[in-house]
Amino acid sequence: MPISAPSRRAGCLLLAFSLAACGTTATGGAPAPAMTTTTVSPASPTLTAADGVNYAACADGTCEVTVPGPVDIAVQGHTLSVTEVTADGITFTVAQGGYRFTATPKASCGNVYLFYLSATSGSMTGGTCGDPATPPTAVPGALAVQLAAVSGGVALLRMVA
Repeated sequence: MPISAPSRRAGCLLLAFSLAACGTTATGGAPAPAMTTTTVSPASPTLTAADGVNYAACADGTCEVTVPGPVDIAVQGHTLSVTEVTADGITFTVAQGGYRFTATPKASCGNVYLFYLSATSGSMTGGTCGDPATPPTAVPGALAVQLAAVSGGVALLRMVA
């Protein structure tokens, strides 16, 4: 069955519009400039801590430090050992004498661990999620430890005694 002249014109116009939408003209002129898309990866935010990597600032029990990897930090006669920094958390141990307490907080949680340590006894409480933007509150007789953030393999750790 033959195609009518109006149908052929409509088909040609549809073809011309389709080609024009693809960056080419139907009359054989120069192609339209190609569109380019540039994707920019956001840089990992840099964590800034009040005490930077000055772990000696933690000796009195109150500090805010960045931790890029395993480190031992002296805190009020105890040792806080960060053993691992992952993309979403850390693993750390608090030791005093024969007592060792290990925690693995996640950065999204903002949980605060409380360590009650003396020369003769020790205990740990915590793990309840909170607001990572809010520093822990001092609790008499305890060391409060909070993982506030992790970015680019660096952790932001807060301690309050």
